[in-house]
This record gives sequence, C-alpha cells and structure tokens, in this order.
Amino acid sequence: MARRHSTELFPGEGLSIDMSPMIDLVFLLLIFFMTSSRMITNLQDPNVEVPIAYESKVSKNIEGRYVVNVYADGTLHTGDGHAQISLEEFEQRVAQRYSMYPKTKLLLRADRRVPHEDVREVIQASVRGGVSNIIFATFITE
Repeated sequence: MARRHSTELFPGEGLSIDMSPMIDLVFLLLIFFMTSSRMITNLQDPNVEVPIAYESKVSKNIEGRYVVNVYADGTLHTGDGHAQISLEEFEQRVAQRYSMYPKTKLLLRADRRVPHEDVREVIQASVRGGVSNIIFATFITE
C-alpha cells in the first residue's frame, strides 16, 4: 500500500502519525476473520411454526442433515419450502441421500398444529429410506 505524507498532529511541534500501517493491519484482520470463519446458512421455511420445547438442546453438528418441513395441513415440503413433495417422493429422496452419505440425519421441521399421525408417517418413511437418526426442530425459550 502506498504511503502518503501525513499531516502534523500538533502544528509547530513536528509530531506526526503515519496511519497506513494501522489501516493495513485492519484489512489483514478483516481478511483473516472472513476466511477463517465458516459461513453456514440454514434456510428455514417461515410457514412452519415449530413447537416450543423448554428442555431442548441445540445440536452443534449440522453436517449431513436432510431438512423436510411438514406444514399444518400435513403436506411435505423441501427444506427451503419451495416445492411440495409426496411421502413416496420423500422416501426416495431420503434413500438416495442415504446411499450417497450414510451418516445422513433427518431434520424434521413439523408445524406445531400437525397431527401426530402425519409426523409418524414421515418418520416411518424416513426409516424405510434408511435414515433413522431424526432431529426434531423446536423453538427454545429462556
């Protein structure tokens, strides 16, 4: 970075500060933190109101998750909420994902108004597809 002549801090005293090393350091720190941090985004469908769980724990490991949303009317939607899928199609997708990555976990985001029977059918379809490790999404309160 090119250095510029800085202005005097106290006129007539002959004291001046060169700010270019500090600016270089700030940019280096910014680049370091941007490259060393992991930018993980988990898209959540705003149409799903997950239930409240007072004793729930936040899972630290998010690797290998397959996200599915169950709306209040019992329909299945992809993790981002853009496409509606059938139970059979969900089972096929889970089986395909499991064949590529055997450590797949299902993140089940079911609406709080969904009947238990609908949630149970999704769990059974997941197990038929090979994925039996299921994480239930909940809202944590203080």
